[in-house]
Amino acid sequence: MGKPNVLRTQVDQLPPEYYRFVVLFTWTGLEDNVAVQRLTPYVGHQFPPEMEIDSESAQFYYLTGARTVLVVGYTKSGAGLQRFCSSVIRDTLINANVYHAVEGYEAAKPIPKTP
Repeated sequence: MGKPNVLRTQVDQLPPEYYRFVVLFTWTGLEDNVAVQRLTPYVGHQFPPEMEIDSESAQFYYLTGARTVLVVGYTKSGAGLQRFCSSVIRDTLINANVYHAVEGYEAAKPIPKTP
């Protein structure tokens, strides 16, 4: 038997109102410095309370050569997630695409039949 998935254990302990999100921030070469300035304050730090994003679960990935940052995390508020995205893209050419995400083990669960 393998080691327990630490992130999955943390996630299972989140209150049920939290849901997983993925944000893809993309930009052109003209926005490299701005992207760094806007995203760096969040990497490895606490999100402000009004964003209602779980800082412990937030993961940031820079896709090298693609000028893209992938953010995966949990939030309990669509409005809070919008505040986060707006704080990064406001008055810039940075784009944000937001997705609801599920893990593979969740997608494999059977969907209950509705009456």
